[in-house]
Amino acid sequence: MKLKLLCLKPFYLKPLLYLAAIISLSSSLAYADCQPKYAITAPAITVDMTDNLTLNSNATWILNTQYSGYFTCTRNSLWKQNSVANGSPFTKNKVVLGFNGGKDYAEVTITNLSPGNTINLGNSNDTYPASKLQAQFTLNVKLLSGRPGGSNIHVFSGNSATLKTAVIAMDTTNLGLLDAILRFATDFLTFILTWEWPTHSEDIYYQPVTMIFNHRDTTCHFLNDGLTVNLPKVDRIRLLNGTDRGETPFTLNFECKYLQNGKTSRSVKAYLSSNNLLPNDNRTLIDNKAGAAKGVGIRVSQSGNSTPIVFSASQSSSHGATLLFSKNSGNVIDKNFAIDLNAYYHVYAPQSIVTGELKATSVLNFEYN
Repeated sequence: MKLKLLCLKPFYLKPLLYLAAIISLSSSLAYADCQPKYAITAPAITVDMTDNLTLNSNATWILNTQYSGYFTCTRNSLWKQNSVANGSPFTKNKVVLGFNGGKDYAEVTITNLSPGNTINLGNSNDTYPASKLQAQFTLNVKLLSGRPGGSNIHVFSGNSATLKTAVIAMDTTNLGLLDAILRFATDFLTFILTWEWPTHSEDIYYQPVTMIFNHRDTTCHFLNDGLTVNLPKVDRIRLLNGTDRGETPFTLNFECKYLQNGKTSRSVKAYLSSNNLLPNDNRTLIDNKAGAAKGVGIRVSQSGNSTPIVFSASQSSSHGATLLFSKNSGNVIDKNFAIDLNAYYHVYAPQSIVTGELKATSVLNFEYN
């Protein structure tokens, strides 16, 4: 009987050893991944959107991540593939950014993230360069006409806004790409409330994007600054009988900048003013200097229109003046255009005509609202 008892002892030890082996193997599986000690924030990509969005309300930029350094993966004892992937919270979710204290609003999304699928890295303890994870993506921005509804809006006091996690490179060995997408959806809700994206142990790199938008209103310029129009000398008799008014055509050239889709962002008017006006007649320019011609002045009309234009007596108000052009906010206007005018002599006191030189000055003014 004693011998039989001794033979039974080894039989109970084998299952215990086998169980211990399974426990040891399971522990090894749990730590196989590409998780870093902490995520690395890449240098921010800066995009100045001012010129593009001023010309067109929709603009896109193709950008590349700026990851640097290395990341390490551990070995999986069951030969499970380690994997990493890039993702963006803004491929499925739009965010609206308010610039300049809410004066301008832009809707932002990210598309065409490539590579967008899982990157398999094999099954080994190995260190990889950041180039393994570098990705390309498209930043899409739409300038809005005003503040939209919804809660996905964040207003910045200045002209710049940063999405700190525009793209996230992450370990998907145990997470899975589908789980990562679902995590983005729930994290986005937290982001909307706090403007801070939740961090996770699987995160390897964060790629920030800083967007700049300087508000630019439509501004028009006169390209013929200092223009001199020289009228010819005319015979006194022919001037009096109206057979020669010394008509001289000339052209005003304009350039209007910061048009959005070819339209003005604010109203703009152009008119002429002068300090050399005939009393009680804002259509006639005169020369009051000693020795200047008297009884005759200069008038200006638009090409194809015999009606003389009315000058304003003030450079700060177009009241009563003939508008060379007038556009309301949102009106279509050419970036470059010209207005043809005609200058000619006008006899206002035939009995008092004195020959001499005649000089008068007019100023071209713009009025915005």
